[in-house]
Amino acid sequence: MGIEIEPKKGDTLLSPEELDQLIPKHITNRNQLDEVEQDNIEDAYEWLLSKKNGSSSKLLSRDFMNNLHSKMLGKVWQWAGKIRTRETIIGVFPYQIETRSQQLLDDAIYWVEKTNDDPIEVALRFHHRLVQIHCYPNGNGRHSRIMADLILEWLYEQPALIWAGEDLINTNEFRDQYIAALKLADQGDYRELYNCVKK
Repeated sequence: MGIEIEPKKGDTLLSPEELDQLIPKHITNRNQLDEVEQDNIEDAYEWLLSKKNGSSSKLLSRDFMNNLHSKMLGKVWQWAGKIRTRETIIGVFPYQIETRSQQLLDDAIYWVEKTNDDPIEVALRFHHRLVQIHCYPNGNGRHSRIMADLILEWLYEQPALIWAGEDLINTNEFRDQYIAALKLADQGDYRELYNCVKK
């Protein structure tokens, strides 16, 4: 009987389904995937620097959201920027995504242009509802946090959100608090989600 070695965090092999959708074929495990995804997201930030536009109708559009998701993950995944077609644990039914996301975008334009709501609250409300819809096969949390930051930076000329915990991808105490806050927001209570960001 051999010695059983506990696999290191990140050594988890990707599933055949994941490997089938990957563009870089050298990736086999979670650590490698995290690295190339992060590089791709940094490319998206570079792209955003050239796109800054104060127009709420341009930022808050399905075309912009899909394009952003594609810029974030398009070098890694074949499905980047494409609306989800399968049911997931989180999210509305796929046939509801277009309608629900358009309703959210219309609501957000109204919040920005017609109300005096607190900008951080607007950004968090948008972030929560976008996560709730879950437009894409993956990357929804990261995408919705960037969209929330763009609302603050481009439309309100305020600093981006700084989350109280740095790692929202891997399991940790802050991520558990953040997920619990999103569940409370499902019931209309945004207080805990507000507590997840540094003021």
